[in-house]
Amino acid sequence: MEKVFKIFVYEEGESPLFHNGLNKDIYATEGRFIHEMEKGRYYRTYDPDEAFVYYLPFSVVMLVEYWVSIELSLSLV
Repeated sequence: MEKVFKIFVYEEGESPLFHNGLNKDIYATEGRFIHEMEKGRYYRTYDPDEAFVYYLPFSVVMLVEYWVSIELSLSLV
């Protein structure tokens, strides 16, 4: 299966929202998944034409924290 199923991981985006996931508590699975998709060697391809699926490595937890911090800063103004 490693020779057939290939995943293309987008390189765009900046940390902490992209390419970074929490590795503690109940969010460890998300962080581990992001890490494996980016650093893994079995399923990852660097050629988008070879890929069967495409993965945008963003952390849902980090997005929520980012939005909450923006709302808090706007409410203080």
